[in-house]
Amino acid sequence: EIKNIQFYKDLYSLNKQDYTVTSQMKGLFSSTQLTPLHYSFLIFWHRIAGDEDIHYRLFSVFIFILCLPFLFFLAKRLFNSNLAGWIATSLFSVSPMIHLFSQEARYYILWAFFIILLNLIFLNLLRAKKRYHSVLYIITAVLSLYTSVLSVFVIFGHFLYICFSEKKFILKFTLFLIIIFLFYSPWIYSFYLNREEIVSAYTW
Repeated sequence: EIKNIQFYKDLYSLNKQDYTVTSQMKGLFSSTQLTPLHYSFLIFWHRIAGDEDIHYRLFSVFIFILCLPFLFFLAKRLFNSNLAGWIATSLFSVSPMIHLFSQEARYYILWAFFIILLNLIFLNLLRAKKRYHSVLYIITAVLSLYTSVLSVFVIFGHFLYICFSEKKFILKFTLFLIIIFLFYSPWIYSFYLNREEIVSAYTW
């Protein structure tokens, strides 16, 4: 059957399909995804901004802009200097690599945002020692892992810092790691079930 070209173009438009948020979420989490949180955000984003190529790229631009104030506060908190905050933000803003990531419809810039946020909360956790910082750290760490499994290296780096510099927090932080692991364990189990598919996808 010969169909108009618009019929095939419509197949690429999610907003023209009869998909609900629930059905898309079920499809997402029933497949092998190493970065499920990014796609979860896009499920809501395309309903708000549209589902052309440029609209998916705009999500990365939005996250890039969101990174700037958090990076400023991270550098300011780390070096106790407003100047350090401005320098860090300026270098991040003009970095060619960051600009490339912020124009792609991929998860990289979202992961960068969560890494910045996770480090900021970690510093606040050590210095301010407020209970809600503990909750924020656990939530952000879990979200970061669902954005990219490589976030485990950032969290492990925090654990090493605790072991060498803040030994009195080792027990408390170990509890955090257990809670984070429990929240991420369903996805670890998904990795195990789909390990052959994951390995074959990365044979290159």
